[in-house]
Amino acid sequence: MGNQAIKFKRRSKKMEDVLKKLNVLNPGRNIISVFDDSFKRFGMVHKGFKIDTLLDYIKRNNIVTDDIVYIADVPEMRKELASQLDPIMLSVYAGMEVQAGVCYGRNNILNGLEYHQGSEVYILGADMVMMLGLDEDIKWPEGTYDSSLVKSFYAPKGSVIELRGGCMHYAAVNVYQKEGISIIVSLLNKTNSPIDFISLFELSGFSLSSALLMESFTVPHMISGSHIDQVGCSLSG
Repeated sequence: MGNQAIKFKRRSKKMEDVLKKLNVLNPGRNIISVFDDSFKRFGMVHKGFKIDTLLDYIKRNNIVTDDIVYIADVPEMRKELASQLDPIMLSVYAGMEVQAGVCYGRNNILNGLEYHQGSEVYILGADMVMMLGLDEDIKWPEGTYDSSLVKSFYAPKGSVIELRGGCMHYAAVNVYQKEGISIIVSLLNKTNSPIDFISLFELSGFSLSSALLMESFTVPHMISGSHIDQVGCSLSG
């Protein structure tokens, strides 16, 4: 057996062990691997890209805080990592204008969901669990979503994950308390930028009670179905 095959076997065994422990700690959550076919409804795992420079950047710049920090666009990072980041962006977005930022911190709850019309890409510097839904399951005109439909997926460090447009998500859950979550995030350019609703709606007589963000649709704390308590996916060590 060659070195690559041995490394793959060890990595697969580690993933299986982590996934098993997560499910023991979270009975009834049924956490699934992103490599399971059921993940294909929500997104895909990209393979074959060289990402060692990206992972090194994440490691050097990761700040583990008790709150989730999201910076939507870090132009200097995009420039520094262009040799490895640009091929991924071209493959996913086919030349469309995109933004690339970072997200880091600790989290173990789900208190809302959002979705975009375009894909969102994660490059993972640490293991994490994503809690995902589909916008097709939102009940209109009420705008409610049954949180019992949320599926939990475990993704290991080093994964390149694409969430398809319409996949509902929010801040991921850290697997290890010490590491938190640490990811490079890319979206279509100007996603999550403020929208000027005054100029957009004042002539039509619409009024909005809360600010929405460009290319981002949010379902705040689940209204119907089961309540999402703390997931408790953190492992020690």
